[in-house]
Parts: sequence; C-alpha cells; structure tokens
Amino acid sequence: MSVLRTAWNTRWVYLLTLGLTLGWALLGGSIVAWMTQFILGPFGGESDVEHAFARLTEVLLHNPELAVGIGAATLFTAVLSWLGWTTLGGVVFLAARGDRLSEAARGAVVAAGPLATQGLVHAVVTFGGLMVLSVVLGPLPLPIRGIVLLVGASIAVLARDLVRAQICLHAVERPYHPMATLRGFVQAAKRPQQAAITAGLWGLKMALALSLAPLAVQALGPSDPSSLLRVLVALGLAISFVRMSWVTHWVPVDLEPAPDSPANDDAGASGASSAQG
Repeated sequence: MSVLRTAWNTRWVYLLTLGLTLGWALLGGSIVAWMTQFILGPFGGESDVEHAFARLTEVLLHNPELAVGIGAATLFTAVLSWLGWTTLGGVVFLAARGDRLSEAARGAVVAAGPLATQGLVHAVVTFGGLMVLSVVLGPLPLPIRGIVLLVGASIAVLARDLVRAQICLHAVERPYHPMATLRGFVQAAKRPQQAAITAGLWGLKMALALSLAPLAVQALGPSDPSSLLRVLVALGLAISFVRMSWVTHWVPVDLEPAPDSPANDDAGASGASSAQG
C-alpha cells in the first residue's frame, strides 16, 4: 500500500481535526480582535498596520501585566495543544493503518498514557541533547553548528514518530519505560534517509507555521487574511498527517529486535504485511 493510500485512510480524522483547529482559531481570533479594538481604540482600524503594531507594543510596554497575561495564555494554549496532539495523536496512526474511526479512537485512548509519558521523556532528552550539542559545537563556525543542530533535530523528530507509531501499532512490553524513547533515537540515527524525509516534511510544516505570524499582524489593520490563514493551517495539518502516515507505512515492529529470535522474525513478517495491507 502506497504512502498516499495510507494517508487517505486518515481523511476523516484529518477533517475532524481540521474542523476543531479552525473552530479553536476562530474563537481565539475573535477574542484577540475584540481585545485589539478595545486596547488600541482608533488604531484598531488603522490602515497603517505598522502604526497599529507600534501602538500595541507601546501599550504592552506601559502595561506589563497585560503582556504577562498574554504570555501566560499563549503558553497555556501551547501546552494544551502539545498534550492533546501527543496523547490523542495515536488515532492518526491507527486510522492510517486502516482501522475504522471508532476503533482508532478507542485504541488512541488506550495508548494515551504511554504516548504522554514517552512524549515527556522525548522532550527532556531532546532539549538536553540539543543544549549539550550547542555547547560542544560552540567553537565551530555558525554554518557548521546550524547544520549539525538541524541533523540532531531531524533525528529527534523521527525518533518521536517511531516511538509513537510503535506504541500505537504494535505490542510494546514496557510502553512506559524511558528506554523506548532512547531506542527510538538509536534507530532514527541509523536511518539517515528516513530522518531526512521526516526533517523535510517537518521543516515544511514549521515554515508554514512561522508564516502565520505576519498574517496575524496584518489582522491589526483593515486587511482580512483569514482565508489565507485557513489554507495554510489546512496545508500544515495535511503535511503532518502525511508524515505520520509515511512512518506508519514502514515502521519496524520492534525498534530493537533480537537478531536470532524466531518469534521476532514472525512478528516482523506479520507487522510488515499489516503495514502494507
């Protein structure tokens, strides 16, 4: 089964997720628009977007408690989004495998605990590893440091996808054990081609996400970038689903199989057939 066919299996999950995402964005955007008009007054409809943005910056500088409130709300939203995507993201892997939506939802609930645990372990290991790598690479020129850090981030993204797919699609003896995440890093480092493809898809999604910021600033003026924002959100979400479906298509049954174990050989054959069926 091709990767596109695997991704097509997730179409209903994608549409549901897209609807929830756009609904949440519409609610948040309405609140922000109201606050902008309330805070900026006449500058809320200023044709000069830069002028309106400068006015907003001035208001925040003179009212630091407002900036703290906005920062706390942003952080809370980011944490909530990460938690939801980490714990319930299993439904994407299960749907990509071909499970019905109801079955995928039930399976995702069962896998939510291990996914959240491994997600936290992965976040700690990734942050610590990139920090150590930055210190070690300190004396090197900036381009070399950037390339090595990009490679490290690519391995980290693939490792996370591998562990999530492993937990959702195949039996894991100790799904809460941190060693599962460490094995994911080891196996991701052994697969440079898959890491590069993962990095490309993830990087494209992040580029789209970063492009949303200027459009949000334009919303301070009379321009209405909402249609383009929706298109970019839908495209970024589709790229994430394709990446997860691609991992589903080839993920190994065991991230660290015993080389001489007949049981593992049989499991590997059955897992490969289920991923390709």
